[in-house]
Amino acid sequence: TAGYFRGTIVEPFRAAIPVEPLVSPIPKETIDTPKDSAKNTEARIGGNASVNESASFVDNFAAETAETSNLLPDNATILEHINRSDPPNTAEPAAATEPKKRDWQNFDNSKLPSVFTLGTVETVIILGLVDLLFLSFVIVQVPYLFGGMELVQNTPDFKLADYARRGFGELVAVVALVLPMLLVSHWLLRRETKRLEGLFRILAGVQISLLFVIMASAVQRLVLLTGEVGYGMTTVRFYPMVFMTWLAVVFVWFGFTVLRGSRKHFAWGALWSAIVLLGATNLMNPDAFIASTNIKLMQQGREFDAHYNSDLSDDAVPAVLMALPELKGQDQCAVKWKLNSRLNEKKAEADLRSWNLSRSRTEYLLEENRPNFQEHEGCPAWMSWE
Repeated sequence: TAGYFRGTIVEPFRAAIPVEPLVSPIPKETIDTPKDSAKNTEARIGGNASVNESASFVDNFAAETAETSNLLPDNATILEHINRSDPPNTAEPAAATEPKKRDWQNFDNSKLPSVFTLGTVETVIILGLVDLLFLSFVIVQVPYLFGGMELVQNTPDFKLADYARRGFGELVAVVALVLPMLLVSHWLLRRETKRLEGLFRILAGVQISLLFVIMASAVQRLVLLTGEVGYGMTTVRFYPMVFMTWLAVVFVWFGFTVLRGSRKHFAWGALWSAIVLLGATNLMNPDAFIASTNIKLMQQGREFDAHYNSDLSDDAVPAVLMALPELKGQDQCAVKWKLNSRLNEKKAEADLRSWNLSRSRTEYLLEENRPNFQEHEGCPAWMSWE
């Protein structure tokens, strides 16, 4: 980060600061002209080393003329010529100072042997066969891809969790194959005619469309797993959903950049989309979202995992506290015991270095609602409230 900011902020300011050229420390008015110096050194040239006694040694030396007829530029004296320097920060020819950079994004693949590049025939064979493979897979697997709960219930020894995990695994495997293949294929396309570029766009667009069908199947499975007929939301089910959202954004961006001839913008756009989505996920407060989703499912009649939801981070505590009166039996005891233990731990580890807003807010809420979870009548004896 420091290097990035130095290159973008400091260097332009340094380049903008004017640098004054060096000047001779000896004022010109103190230096005799060549005609005057000739009079002062006439005896020395003739063999008599007589000098101007009223001038200093430096002045006499500076006033001496050359013994040859070759004059220095601008009729300068020897000392003036020595004190002159080249203009500071003189830019040398780029070819002599900077090595030639390789532009891999706009690499001219015409320099490669034709066996390493893709023409019309090679593009149709490679991408066309992959499109046919994807299409046949989607057609044959439609009942499996979108079978839902009916498929799970009618298949022996087949659980909904396995169904959802397979969907996400299949999607990741397909993306790991498709994205590099499309990028490398576009990089190796021969720049012969625009017809080949248009053909690539069609075949790649078909492939991405079929990929979105597989992605829709994976999303549907996760929704089933975390919905009313499933087992609720967890971190291992939440973050794959975020990851699939990012994959969808990446392939949409692929269509807007690579398929429109702007491949050089793809990598930065994909990276920034990941950063923006990660920031949005943090602002979304994942643990609070997970706890709120599970509480809503509990209100609709689904089973509530008290131990898991009370073990989430401090962000989930406000939602769990609000739902505490609605919990029944052992679930309420488990949540009360966990909240009481969490409050005791916070008091024991009161350290400024571990402070953050979420922890501070949670400690305040727990202290304020302590009477609500201090009542443990009917709870198991092993639960300690000390």
